[in-house]
Amino acid sequence: MNATPRENGPAGSRYGEAVFRPEQEGEGERIDFGALTYDDITMARLRALGVGPGWHCLDVGAGTGTVSRRLLDEAGVASVLAVDRDVRFLSARPVPGLDMLEADITAADFAPGRFQLVHARFVLMHLSEHDRLITALAELVAPGGVLVLSDAVDLTSDRTPDTPYTTMMRAMW
Repeated sequence: MNATPRENGPAGSRYGEAVFRPEQEGEGERIDFGALTYDDITMARLRALGVGPGWHCLDVGAGTGTVSRRLLDEAGVASVLAVDRDVRFLSARPVPGLDMLEADITAADFAPGRFQLVHARFVLMHLSEHDRLITALAELVAPGGVLVLSDAVDLTSDRTPDTPYTTMMRAMW
């Protein structure tokens, strides 16, 4: 997703610049297709952790906002702050309770508040400074809250439904 630089790509490039550019035709659909493959697993994990009514959530690298919207619609959370480096796909489908912040989570001053849930999916895999960012995200979790981090490697688990996308991910990993 576009909330983070891609440090493992072409020399000097950031995620969303050399490949997966937000202005590229079909990019919103590409993000949605990936999200749809994994959203049910994500939501099951979040519900199992107790995410629900009254929770204030931070969705880092929110992309098109599929998880953010499902947190509001299905889990009944009070609010979601969806953060991405480019919010054009988020702002195209606003819903009550969904706030958007265009920001780069790698910035030293990234501190949007404290949340019962801090969620990041398909974000950390694009970064080399995992330890610092995991610590920074953990500091955004309010007492009693949860930090949920997941990446594409989760798509290789035995519990993931067989789809063309998951077959490709298993082969890649």
